[in-house]
Amino acid sequence: MGESDTSEWPEGDGDDVEGAATMQFDALIAPVDRDTFIDRYFNRDMLYLPGEADRFAGLLDWSDLDYLLEHNRLEPPRLRLSRAGKLIDPSLYTRERRGARDLDAGATNMLLRQGATLVISYAEELLPSLRALADETEQLFGAHVNINIYAGWGTDNGFAPHFDHHDVLVLQARGRKRWRVADGDYTRPTTRYRNSPCPLPEKFGFDTILESGDVLYLPRGWWHEATPLGEESLHITVAISCPVARNVLDWLAPRIEQAAIGSAAVPPPSRPEARKAYFADLLRAIEAQFDGDISEDFARSREAERPAAPRFNLAGMGESPPTIDRNTIITLASERRVDERRKDGAIECVIVGGREWPCHPPFLPALRLLRSYRGTSFGELAATLADPAQEKALQGFVQMLAAGGAVFLEPGE
Repeated sequence: MGESDTSEWPEGDGDDVEGAATMQFDALIAPVDRDTFIDRYFNRDMLYLPGEADRFAGLLDWSDLDYLLEHNRLEPPRLRLSRAGKLIDPSLYTRERRGARDLDAGATNMLLRQGATLVISYAEELLPSLRALADETEQLFGAHVNINIYAGWGTDNGFAPHFDHHDVLVLQARGRKRWRVADGDYTRPTTRYRNSPCPLPEKFGFDTILESGDVLYLPRGWWHEATPLGEESLHITVAISCPVARNVLDWLAPRIEQAAIGSAAVPPPSRPEARKAYFADLLRAIEAQFDGDISEDFARSREAERPAAPRFNLAGMGESPPTIDRNTIITLASERRVDERRKDGAIECVIVGGREWPCHPPFLPALRLLRSYRGTSFGELAATLADPAQEKALQGFVQMLAAGGAVFLEPGE
């Protein structure tokens, strides 16, 4: 992608996932409300929102960036320097040592003073504040989200004019930067759409200096260019990669393979009637997948693809896991959500902790409540059971998941 303090969950009802997920995002796009943003701008049109100078200080500041550079081994391509639209050779600012590359602070500072732009990718994995923002944005849009940091002091463009294959939310944290955006003539490109020519200069109708606290939203496919002004500039880009038809078809493919037609060979061209019948059967198999709530199935699988944020409590490692009661809090340990596997139209097993677990159907509603980014009490899980007599069996199943490293258990209040 081109230039494009520990946060806590907002107060409120823990079951209101969408409400919790949109509070911080709503603050970013204020005074535009969430519904207006989704219905009028998201995937459709750019949006520029001036803001107060310190509004992003809780997300990222210079001291946070200093800490990242000093206390993490950040190697290319995760950390990059660029200047005049080209990447700088990593050998000019890193040193090889014991099979890895260490950042050379002196060389890096020199290149930054000479006008290079510093880029750190996947910064949400490094700062809790950015992780919270990424998690909340993912939940709101059903998208994959990653966050990059850009810092510069020179006047050379870090990157040439370009468009991205994802939506971009730019948050100017400190300083100023000039942004030019072309009219949206190249909207919604697919990943195969890479070689379109750069628009003519007169097409760049938006030409504004973003200042600290400003927000710029660009749908995918909008050409843009960011230019430093010879002064400090620190900004964040939130890349929002929404699923498209190709993602849905890729997700459907292994499900179709479970049907007889899914493993059958396409008849040869010399048998046109057989080929016609094959594709008719394949279409019926695809249509059969749309029985039930396929939208929820797809959303669950997409979220389950993303790993959970690592969590540790090494000081308590020698303690016995808590006995499960109705106040015990359960959190997924490895993935953000439980996924399911079907066979012959029925759910055969669930995927928890990277492993397949035989599924007892009455437990499914309870397992669908579990997340990695918020805890769920055992009382909430038990409330989903149609037969209260099965609560003891559910308790044993959760205890088994905990013993297998699939969930964390914490005493409730």
